[in-house]
Amino acid sequence: MYASKRNAFVPPVYAARTLLAALDYNEHCSRPYYVKADGKYSYHKMFNKKSGGFCLYIKKVKKSYEYIKDLQCAILRCKLDQLAAGKGMPRKRTMRPDDSCPCTINGTNFGDSTQQRSW
Repeated sequence: MYASKRNAFVPPVYAARTLLAALDYNEHCSRPYYVKADGKYSYHKMFNKKSGGFCLYIKKVKKSYEYIKDLQCAILRCKLDQLAAGKGMPRKRTMRPDDSCPCTINGTNFGDSTQQRSW
């Protein structure tokens, strides 16, 4: 479940999850059918709420997620290229005056709005 209806997502997150679902579907839609050792197809039944009965489907082989590693490498390569070109997220960010983070890390008080965070 990539974009559950039970959770609310901000539009960029929803778009990313929808694109991830589309990538997963495109990768796995042409999987071959699972064949048992005796050479016959393996079936499974699924209940259909609308018709109130069961339907038989031919099982497909299990999904393999080997493409994820290539996808992660492509994302990392793109991000590193952006950073090398001087694009991307800023290195430091000034805290907002209404930010109430009272924490102190390594002696730096992050509750002071004049301080800058190093991300």
